[in-house]
Amino acid sequence: MKLLLRAVWMAVFLSFPASIVLGFDAGQAGFEVRCGDVQTSLRLLSIPVQPGERVEVRIAERGASKLADFTATTTGGTLTRRASAWTWQAPQESGFARTTIFEPTRTDSIVIQWMITEPIDPNSEYLGRYRIGTYPSSPLRGLSSYKNPRGLIRVEKEDVDLQISPHFKLGQFLCKQEGGFPKYVLVRPRLLMKLERILDMLNGRGINVPTLVVMSGYRTPFYNQAIGNVKYSRHVFGDAADVYVDVSPVDGNMDDLNGDGKVDRKDSETLAAWIEELTPQPFWQRMVGGLGIYKANAAHGPFVHVDTRGSRARW
Repeated sequence: MKLLLRAVWMAVFLSFPASIVLGFDAGQAGFEVRCGDVQTSLRLLSIPVQPGERVEVRIAERGASKLADFTATTTGGTLTRRASAWTWQAPQESGFARTTIFEPTRTDSIVIQWMITEPIDPNSEYLGRYRIGTYPSSPLRGLSSYKNPRGLIRVEKEDVDLQISPHFKLGQFLCKQEGGFPKYVLVRPRLLMKLERILDMLNGRGINVPTLVVMSGYRTPFYNQAIGNVKYSRHVFGDAADVYVDVSPVDGNMDDLNGDGKVDRKDSETLAAWIEELTPQPFWQRMVGGLGIYKANAAHGPFVHVDTRGSRARW
């Protein structure tokens, strides 16, 4: 299935406008798709699902374009069309599948990449030979956003470069803990949507950055505990990323964003201030979460933390 998936992805990629292939493009389609509680106009968005899970896929109709004018295909699972939506059902085995929705003229499309997870055994600290540790016994303050994930995405070595949104790859979010493949990861779609908007904003400011450096994405509870982080870190729930800009020069460190000739906490503050300017925008309400500013230390340079916990948090 993975060979077929890559062939389909190349066909979709080559159908994108030349501006996407040759330079930065926000990767936004001219229509929106709603999958369950996620609504997006990104031309590629990855969504984790459970084996056998059913997801309703709808079009946010605009103008004269009616649902009946749209078409959809899928590389895995089953896709059933009803009067007002499609229903996609995941296969029983873990892996990846893509559902492509074409607008009426077939010059624009949205690809939903389903990441079918492997269920977590609550009585084991392992998935296969990969140690994930133990998730908290109950959600923080009973909040639904802190419910434990039911499964994780299996990642083989050849999956590291898999594109999961227009400008981010699966490997960017892998946990830093030692061990060979297969590894396991969790990346929530709202985090990808948020990072894509930040990237779009940066390029709009004239900073030619093709992607953000994800210093830390998903963390297993085992690794999160080993580095001394808090038990309910959003990283273990798959919707947090510690990021920085590294293009001028590419040196593994934050760029001098405020132009003062130094790279320090002020550059993290600058990036965070630019991100804050996005918060009044209507689309940002889907991605409300945390924003943290961090200075350099002996292990890393300055960076910012972003997440989509569903409530505003600043530090």
